[in-house]
Amino acid sequence: MISSAKIMSSLQSSIKAAGFRSIRAASDMKSLSFETLSVSSPKEYVYQVQLNRPNKLNALNNTMWEEIGKCFQELDSTPECRVIILSGAGRAFCSGIDLQDAMSMGSMLAEHDDVARKARVLEQKIKKYQDSFLSIEKCRKPVIAAVHGACVGGGFNMISGADIRYCSSNAWFSLKEVDLGMAADVGALQWFSKIVGSESLARELAFTARKMLADEAFKCGFVSKLFNDDETYVNQ
Repeated sequence: MISSAKIMSSLQSSIKAAGFRSIRAASDMKSLSFETLSVSSPKEYVYQVQLNRPNKLNALNNTMWEEIGKCFQELDSTPECRVIILSGAGRAFCSGIDLQDAMSMGSMLAEHDDVARKARVLEQKIKKYQDSFLSIEKCRKPVIAAVHGACVGGGFNMISGADIRYCSSNAWFSLKEVDLGMAADVGALQWFSKIVGSESLARELAFTARKMLADEAFKCGFVSKLFNDDETYVNQ
């Protein structure tokens, strides 16, 4: 299996070939210190944002949703940042929404008897989720998503807002929201069909929640490069 560390090692090797300087620790960037994200600058002008809940397969909890928005807004206005690599720590890029958080949302809605109030609360919550991923799409610095392993639900939505998507051969993608009685309305439904040029494929994935393996993602144009374990992840 191709690990996130191996992907990043390949990325850093290619960047080093271009003549950039050595790694700077994330601790030097106090304004970019987060609970669920690891932010570092592996080379000059290059920043890595890594989803950092590996024990939960980088599931999106409330804190991560909030921190993604803050992080990309901060990097958008950071002069030293010229490109951002978005990756995930551990065995998977992202396993989707944290189900414990999803359950807490149900409890929150149960506090209201009025249907209109329930709808209002839900609208406000979803708007926050949408704004989080919009910060990636609106970021003025190029965002490169480096995906390995599972990229499910919210993870799929997240990388749809990136400028460039690369993946390893063990990556797979799924819009699982339909299995939870939800809609993938935090990015993918709006962006995916524009990326691949196929409303049919977008609807198929959204309606069936089936897996799209790495080779299919490459063939349909969702990812622009597919790499095996023994290949250099970035060549320019």
